[in-house]
Amino acid sequence: MLEIKRIPFTDQRGHFLNLFRRNDGSEIWGDRPIEQVNLSHNIRRGTIRGLHLQRGQPPEVRLVTCVKGRVWDVAADLREASTTRGEWHGVDSAEAGNSLLIPTGCAHGFQVLEPDSTASSSSDTRPESESLAISGHPESPGGG
Repeated sequence: MLEIKRIPFTDQRGHFLNLFRRNDGSEIWGDRPIEQVNLSHNIRRGTIRGLHLQRGQPPEVRLVTCVKGRVWDVAADLREASTTRGEWHGVDSAEAGNSLLIPTGCAHGFQVLEPDSTASSSSDTRPESESLAISGHPESPGGG
């Protein structure tokens, strides 16, 4: 997993932020094309999304960015042969625009820390078989 910290270009009109550059995290992303881009808008603080893991072929690489608000972004290494299997990495996206690049075989999820938060997720595949490793309780705000 790799946290990518970005600095937006800011002027009197607002700011501009480049969400994807092939060279950022190239050892993880490689030459894969972007096949799918998702946007998750979350109304309530405390909403939980994930942990999601794509199973089957081809394995998925995911780039997740909080574009509005604040989330606690988590990735867990579930790769069988990995020396870091079972370890996890969490990022407080207090600085909107920072990204978490998640390699194949790692599960991803987040919890919303501020109401009206939005996260973008880009991946190199369109998964046909996604698994839910951990879910929020269905009666909790935001479900799972």
